[in-house]
Amino acid sequence: METKQTLLIDQLQLEVLADMIIRRLEKRLLANEERWISIEDVMKILHIKSKTTIIDMTSRGLLRYTRINAKTLLYDRDSVNEYIEKNVKGRF
Repeated sequence: METKQTLLIDQLQLEVLADMIIRRLEKRLLANEERWISIEDVMKILHIKSKTTIIDMTSRGLLRYTRINAKTLLYDRDSVNEYIEKNVKGRF
């Protein structure tokens, strides 16, 4: 027969445990995201309405990409996130 045990933890320990669980779940979700994304996805992430702007950013080496065929580019999601991080400013 299996015996059950009760674990007593205080509020701080519970919050630390919850934070650890959330971080692990976030890592798993991020790992499941597709690495290569379309120009439309990049536009949504960066809140840019013009494909020309994205193409210009690509030509300036700000975003990594791969060419699938003559008309299709896919962008590296990590490079989009890096671009955002590099452009973080201080306080307003």
